[in-house]
Amino acid sequence: MIKGALYYKNETGDRQQDQSFELLSNRVQTFGAEFYFEKVFYNYIKYSFSNSFIDQKAFIGDGQYNGTSHLKYFVKTFVQYNNPSLFSLSLVYFARPGTFINTVDRAEYNSDLDLYYPIFSSDYFNQQLPAYNRFDVSFSKFFRGKKLSVATFVSLNNVFNTSNARRPIYSRDYSAVSYDSYQFRTLYFGCVWYLKN
Repeated sequence: MIKGALYYKNETGDRQQDQSFELLSNRVQTFGAEFYFEKVFYNYIKYSFSNSFIDQKAFIGDGQYNGTSHLKYFVKTFVQYNNPSLFSLSLVYFARPGTFINTVDRAEYNSDLDLYYPIFSSDYFNQQLPAYNRFDVSFSKFFRGKKLSVATFVSLNNVFNTSNARRPIYSRDYSAVSYDSYQFRTLYFGCVWYLKN
């Protein structure tokens, strides 16, 4: 199975920037295209692949800038083995470029409040965060009995413990920057049981 999709969105109005309290009167245009492929092998194995292209432009004042979600690719690939008499196993991989952010040009110190105030770049969305990559694995099995049946599952997200940047974190005086990350490796497991009367 092969599918494709196109979409367009035009937004206007004031938007608050993620890293500052500045309100910008602007217009954001988003154009997207997606390709999806799916194939089933031997009744039990399903493979799918999708990729999206998102061209997002922010119009602020007289300037045009890449929007926060301007993505050259957004890949998701999925492989699943699902045999009800045995078990179910799935592998999922996500990849996309980092989102665009506004950087801090400098900071001004207020001695009365003992605080540094950031001065953000007037070149909006001028830096892109590192690329995002994540690989997940999940497994489940169903045990059927006469009176009691049990469904067990285990899921390991972000298998390789990749540090995927969500947003920048600045030092007190804004002279150094690090990144707040999305979820690191996480393990979920459990079971559900069914009793028959």
